[in-house]
Amino acid sequence: MDWLVWAMVMHGKSAHGEGVGGGRWGRVRQGSVFAERFHLEVIKSPTQMRNVLKYVLRNDVHRGLGLGILDPCSSAMSFGGFAERQGLDKVDCVSVEAQTWLLRTGWTKGGAKGLLTIHDLPRVTGALRA
Repeated sequence: MDWLVWAMVMHGKSAHGEGVGGGRWGRVRQGSVFAERFHLEVIKSPTQMRNVLKYVLRNDVHRGLGLGILDPCSSAMSFGGFAERQGLDKVDCVSVEAQTWLLRTGWTKGGAKGLLTIHDLPRVTGALRA
């Protein structure tokens, strides 16, 4: 499984205090809370993948923080697709390498093309819009 997909699955579960193994007491969570928080989106195009990467790796913007830097506590620091990180020592990767073309290099063919920069921001929607 690609690291991004795994991260999204983990995020969906951890939002309710659960780990991979189910609930706090080892039970698998069932019910509407999880169903309302998680949905499957099949990523089919380079542009769509690029947008997902921006959304996940620049979550500071999505949450209204807009740090202007890569969050040193996020997986963005181990992602090799930021132009600003080219030539720097690789940060220990917190996840497995991408298994699909779309996530390895295909995303560079979509949208603005090329590597992401810290200025490539996800679209902010709803209440966070200025």
